[in-house]
Amino acid sequence: MASPLWGHFGWLRSRTPIISVHFPGVGPVERSVQIAYSRILGVLEMEGPFHSIDQIEDIVADQVHEINYDIVRVDGTRRNEQFQAEERHLLIPLPDQDYTSYEWKELKVQRNYHISCDKQYYSVPWKLVGSTVKARLSNTDITVFAGDQVVATHRRLHGRFGQYSTHADHVPPAHLDTAELWSDQWFINQARLVGPATTTVIEMMINRHAHHAHGWLDCQNILKTLGGKSRSGLEQACQELLDADLYPTYSVIKKLQSSIITNRDTHKRSVAGSAPTPAPDLVKPQPVQDLDTGVFLRSSSAYEVDDIPSLSFDDEQEGNQ
Repeated sequence: MASPLWGHFGWLRSRTPIISVHFPGVGPVERSVQIAYSRILGVLEMEGPFHSIDQIEDIVADQVHEINYDIVRVDGTRRNEQFQAEERHLLIPLPDQDYTSYEWKELKVQRNYHISCDKQYYSVPWKLVGSTVKARLSNTDITVFAGDQVVATHRRLHGRFGQYSTHADHVPPAHLDTAELWSDQWFINQARLVGPATTTVIEMMINRHAHHAHGWLDCQNILKTLGGKSRSGLEQACQELLDADLYPTYSVIKKLQSSIITNRDTHKRSVAGSAPTPAPDLVKPQPVQDLDTGVFLRSSSAYEVDDIPSLSFDDEQEGNQ
């Protein structure tokens, strides 16, 4: 398969045998590479360092001129003489237009009849929603193919992410309502399931665009991502946004919702921490008769004394003497 580069310049690719009777092989080609390496790169290595591209270009030009005009070959000719005699008349003119390189991508058409390419959005005919298309990208243009047919062309968008390029003939009829397509009413119905403040915010985000489809992706992110995290938190965030008269964006609503959820969790923990600590269970003294019989205990009779001698006052006096 021919490369677009070859087709642009009219090149022909031919395999070079290692060696054959009619062609001496790759030896002459490798010899030319060796000459260029030693007489150009070798000189640059010795002459450096360089402080500008112009210095390098001047040295390269001088060395190329020497190779083509000054070096005498074994047969007594110079390279430029051979080029003028054998090759120059075979060359074709260069193309009038510069060659443009392309990048190809396979992309799925979203429900807002746009494809997302490098975080920019380009419209295609709405009937292609859900299908996979091929996009050919240059630095200046993007061409969209469905099979072999071109279905859309756009100037390529650069700069901030999230820009839209929409052609009027790609927009579906206003009354069209199918399961495959998003619509204003579809998002409004989803927002009503969350609450009135969310519904108002979604309507604001849709109506601020000349093409309402440009706001649908933000609406989807809000309802699916933030609503999936906490519907009550989303509704409260939208209400705070309206009360503060803020500009509705996904980032603003996300920050408000995160703050609401954080404060709510903090309050729950503080309430749980202030609850009275239950008193520990008191250990009831165990009756003696319930103690383990294996425990050795003296009975009260062990401490009884039968005869305790009495000590008279006279005996005490004698003892003191």
